[in-house]
Amino acid sequence: MASLTNLQSLLSRVMGATYISNTDSQTAALNYARKYILLNYYVDEFCVESTLTLTSGKATIPTDYLRKVRLFDSSDIDYERVNVNDFDKDVDYTWTIKDDSGTRKIWIYDTDATSLTLRYIKLPADMSSGSDVSGFNSYWDNAHCLVAAWWLLSNDRQPEAGNKLELAKEEIQSCLRSQAEDSEDWPELKTAYDTKLMFDE
Repeated sequence: MASLTNLQSLLSRVMGATYISNTDSQTAALNYARKYILLNYYVDEFCVESTLTLTSGKATIPTDYLRKVRLFDSSDIDYERVNVNDFDKDVDYTWTIKDDSGTRKIWIYDTDATSLTLRYIKLPADMSSGSDVSGFNSYWDNAHCLVAAWWLLSNDRQPEAGNKLELAKEEIQSCLRSQAEDSEDWPELKTAYDTKLMFDE
């Protein structure tokens, strides 16, 4: 896993000139890029599990929760995530996230279960110190920096942003292939939307 300092050096090379951005903007861009990738793609290194303790069908959301992968019980029965309006229909083995007296919580139906396992994509705390690590397997480093470069250049209205976008698309697909091959899911590429890649054409 690359450190923030190493990623900043790589990002400077990807940008082509160090004067385009300072370390603060590079840090912000790298944190943004990591979140963007995790919102759109399944990345093994960020998939974690948490045991939810439920009271009257409600549980606290893990503090690092970004998006769900799977919710299931000890008998391996899956609960289906539905929107709040569909949850009102009281369909067994469904769940949603909604308000509970000012606090957003996980709700399930029916309410009998007292413990479930939530598998989800976590969002780590933002990198800030030079020694903080990205959490990505090393083959993601170039893709991570290219997404960060795209974000920086886009915000600065630089035409080079388009080139970084194209390179990021290629690098991300390469990373997904590496991950799929390593996990024996080859040749399937998995995104948050199953069939959508991050940048549609």
